Amino acid sequence: MWAKRRTFYPKEAADADGAPRAAETPRYLQQKSAGASEGEMSEHDFNFIASLGYGLIPEVTREEAAALLPWVLGGPAAAEALTTDDDALARFSQIEYFFVGTDNGQLFLMPLLPPHLTSYVRALRAAAAPRLPEKGVRLLLHRHMVGEPVHAQDHLGTLVASGSADGCAVVSFYHPHPAPLVCIPHPKMIRCVKLWEGSVFVRAALQETPPSAWAAELQRGESAAVYLFTADEGAEVRLWRVDALRRTYVLLHLFVMSPNAPRACSSLDALAREERRGRATRRETDTPAHCLTLDGDERLLVGTEGGAYAWQLSALAWKDGYATDASHPLCWDEARRRPGGRDAGTLRRLQMRAARLANHHVWLRDAAFVEPAMARCAGTAWKPKYGRTITGGMAVGVVSNMVRVEEAGAPGAGEAVAACLAASAVTVSFEGGQVRNDVRLPLCCVEPVAYPLQHLRMAGSACFALATLAPGARVLTGGSDGRVAVWRWRAADEAYVLLLVTEGERQPHRGLGRHFFVLRHPDVFLSCGFDDGLIREWHLYDDPETFMSCERCFSLMPVASYDKATAAANGQSSFKEMANLMRAAMRGGDKAEGDGGSSGEDADRAEGEAPPEEEVAAGVSCGAIFPAFRALFLVGTFDNAVQTYSLSEVQGCTPPANFIYNGLKTVKLPSYLKMDQCYELGREEEEAGAKAP
Repeated sequence: MWAKRRTFYPKEAADADGAPRAAETPRYLQQKSAGASEGEMSEHDFNFIASLGYGLIPEVTREEAAALLPWVLGGPAAAEALTTDDDALARFSQIEYFFVGTDNGQLFLMPLLPPHLTSYVRALRAAAAPRLPEKGVRLLLHRHMVGEPVHAQDHLGTLVASGSADGCAVVSFYHPHPAPLVCIPHPKMIRCVKLWEGSVFVRAALQETPPSAWAAELQRGESAAVYLFTADEGAEVRLWRVDALRRTYVLLHLFVMSPNAPRACSSLDALAREERRGRATRRETDTPAHCLTLDGDERLLVGTEGGAYAWQLSALAWKDGYATDASHPLCWDEARRRPGGRDAGTLRRLQMRAARLANHHVWLRDAAFVEPAMARCAGTAWKPKYGRTITGGMAVGVVSNMVRVEEAGAPGAGEAVAACLAASAVTVSFEGGQVRNDVRLPLCCVEPVAYPLQHLRMAGSACFALATLAPGARVLTGGSDGRVAVWRWRAADEAYVLLLVTEGERQPHRGLGRHFFVLRHPDVFLSCGFDDGLIREWHLYDDPETFMSCERCFSLMPVASYDKATAAANGQSSFKEMANLMRAAMRGGDKAEGDGGSSGEDADRAEGEAPPEEEVAAGVSCGAIFPAFRALFLVGTFDNAVQTYSLSEVQGCTPPANFIYNGLKTVKLPSYLKMDQCYELGREEEEAGAKAP
């Protein structure tokens, strides 16, 4: 059963003293220089939590502990006595973090110290011993635009990324020394971010025997690289390569959402077909991305209006931060999975693909590369506004005319490839109106977009939740209609097929299904309702037939309801309020300490009928899960506290000592209520009901 544990209050946590400076976006710096307007929220305050993440560092070295103590305890002065304390450093064995995105453009890092360390610090009686802040400590990592929520965040290893409406994606180190890494500007509001290891790019190189010089160079470069997906409100997804050592980034690919594009496994698939399309492929331009996930290292899925789009990742071209003729996607050798060489075969591939670019969507490289290239190419002219509006993947255009590859005058094939890229001109028109007229550009400046592999259609619904239940095999989708669907990857068809979907009038959630949390691969997951506040635990079975069953269900209540029960237990409420809370606990309507997962009749009701409206007082805004601990972290809508739940195994039908079955469900008793008092209260209610006419 699911039982409520602790509650964390990031809003009331103490700000870390002497902490590193936060990463600040350009839009925030503009606001800061202009000054706050009247009635605007303070830049240090926030109302509610907009996104949540959880990370665990299982091992902390003594050097890392000495670096962390000065700010995780509130400040250097408080930790001075412990940085040289061998016992304290030995107890600092691990550390947990909450990543808290707020409605005011902040991303906070909130550390959770090991219990044996906090008990040791509190036990010290020396005058110089630090006093732990009661509500914990928080560190400001990212400072986005004031007044805009940070809905997008993700972490991988010791890196964390966030995005907001200010159009900037920020990546930083958070352990052991918090420090900004890069700040990537975008043309539109960012909806989703996802960090990725990108092992698919080095997979072929690792299998080479013996490894080539290029494979060795790739492995060295990838050791310091991390990849970032960003999805915006304009139906565009970008893949960035971030170099953690050089603190640089480069745009690798731009994915577009196209409902009528032919199936594509890479950005080069459409250029490999013999047929010529008489019209441009239609792409979405005003459809926001609601969620984003990865199916292993193979596919990218993005939820949007009407369903989800899937792109193949394993066949994408790779390049580093240095723009060369060999690194251009039109020269990519798909058979050997490496950049094209300086041979005649590369030249033939370039000529064939360039001749088929008509009506294909493209994006431009960064301004530092495009401007000198246009100066060397005849018939092209650079304008300063291009650097602000269309270069660096800021806009997507379509090739409006047939591309004629100029004959290379260079004697060698390698020089011919570079000459063709630099001398051949491409006419591009921009549908978004970034520039009024068509623009002629050198071929080396444009790169083809990646069209989707498949459109997973959800009729009459938008996809707001995605999760990978079994990497490479099953994914989950949740819609605005509350339905939960399971999709299976069919390798023979290279497509997702619908496996199961909840149907009928009794849907899992009333309204929007916002989040999925995978508790165990490949068959146990949780679904959370944004409107009804229900958390359902689903089990997927394959034998004797494939079906899905809701095994447990509980409701997320606002923190105020638990605070009210605690105040009553401490004698801060009247006797009448205490009696009402007791009766509510007996009825299961007001869960003073949390609602345990159900069995018996409760499981039957979880399968169909949802709890009454009065039992659900808060929706699920965001959350995180740590399956190894069976720990679930949830935040209610417009709430500023993190509620933690854990899954407890119950053997047999007898509930634990602090739980009682009230005839409808198993509920947890408030700490002030004894078991005998519950039975006495129940007999009083039965006698009163018998005497009633």
